[in-house]
Amino acid sequence: MRWLTVGLILVALSGSAASGGEFHGRLYTFTEFDPPALIDDVTIFSEIGYTVSSWTFTLSAMFDDDEFEFVAVDAAGPIGAFDLYTIAGFYPDYPLADFYPFWNTVAAFSLGGLNLYAATAISVGYFYDNDWWDFWVSPGDTGIGARLGGWGTFGDVILFAEACFNMDYSGVPSPFFYWAYGFDEFAEEFQGVVRYSDYYGWYDWYLQDSWIVPQTPTCTLPWSRGDILVVGPFACVDVGVWLAANCAEGFERAMFFVENLDIGLEWLELGIFSIDWTVQGKDLRADLALVWADSLCVEPYFGITGALSPTLGGIALEALTLEYEVGPGIVFKAGEKFTDWEWYNYASWEEQWWSGWTSWGGIAPWHENHWDYSWQGIWVDDFDEYLAVEISGDSCCGGRFDAFVYTWFDTEQTGAFMDWAMTVVGLRGGIGSNTTLMLNVFLDQHGLNWLEVGVNFVW
Repeated sequence: MRWLTVGLILVALSGSAASGGEFHGRLYTFTEFDPPALIDDVTIFSEIGYTVSSWTFTLSAMFDDDEFEFVAVDAAGPIGAFDLYTIAGFYPDYPLADFYPFWNTVAAFSLGGLNLYAATAISVGYFYDNDWWDFWVSPGDTGIGARLGGWGTFGDVILFAEACFNMDYSGVPSPFFYWAYGFDEFAEEFQGVVRYSDYYGWYDWYLQDSWIVPQTPTCTLPWSRGDILVVGPFACVDVGVWLAANCAEGFERAMFFVENLDIGLEWLELGIFSIDWTVQGKDLRADLALVWADSLCVEPYFGITGALSPTLGGIALEALTLEYEVGPGIVFKAGEKFTDWEWYNYASWEEQWWSGWTSWGGIAPWHENHWDYSWQGIWVDDFDEYLAVEISGDSCCGGRFDAFVYTWFDTEQTGAFMDWAMTVVGLRGGIGSNTTLMLNVFLDQHGLNWLEVGVNFVW
């Protein structure tokens, strides 16, 4: 059954070539060598797409050395005035009850300044408050959820509204998410398969987060909650109002907030001030934010001690990064981080907690940082400093080449030469306009720790 489904999709895609559409695709593979083993793992990510009459159909698959890990089928295009995106995921090697983990659909409609959307999620085995490791808490159980909402601009006022049915959010109220990050990013996460390459070009796959899956394994659509967010000018400031209700409590909260208030100091402002009424009581929040001008090549990152308080406890220099172009195609980079923990500085609602390094030596807000995990027994966010050189230029046959060396240091190590923790050497060589060869070499105190060889082919 499962292979028949995949086979029918492939036949449909290949057979449609005669209708005048266009194929595109990608083949991305990494072979990992873990000394002293010869080959530790082989991972292949493939994507075949077909575009015809404003519609794009895509079949994505991921394999490793011992199993066919995942298949996703999606389609995107217009239906009249609606833009539609739908994706279904499958586990080909799992038992039939767990073979089909999710099917998500997003439909959006725009008219003038009014935008409406409907998002549905059907899940098998994965429900609200489950994390990755609890995915199969309810194997074979099916649930459905929906989010209906929209936003519009009325003069200087923008309004977001949403109703959830057998769905909830986990930590991020949906209207705030749309306001801060945009609806397109929500739609990408709602797809259920998120791919990124922050870790030196490595691709990974994640299922949808807990706030965009059904709340309980039921095939009905009970109302769960509703949210309204209004942001607009009042007097000399922009004021936001958030109203929320849920099925369990009825009225849940009413919050009033303002952002980025000038308090007469060029280097300091009131990042956010809010009054939040809930069924349990009232909370006040006043967070200060540091403001500094951009420098030419050195970027400081400050944190406020005693954050989440109107009292300025102190100012801490949490990190410094440097980026300097030595010559054409040659960039020197360096960074120093003075804390092992996340720090707080309210730049904006989406940028208030800062979580440390990306693999390319940048400092990212918590929302954007994808490198905060253990790699080969090394907790990478504990690294204190790095030095790096990046070189790029033209290669043969219309391609490009990129080479880099990143050396990381950890001052909390004992017995390490100059606190050296890890060096990553990478090479990307284009052998044509659509084919790139990749090499990553990881070195530590014990010598060669890890080696990756890969190919990225697009058409």
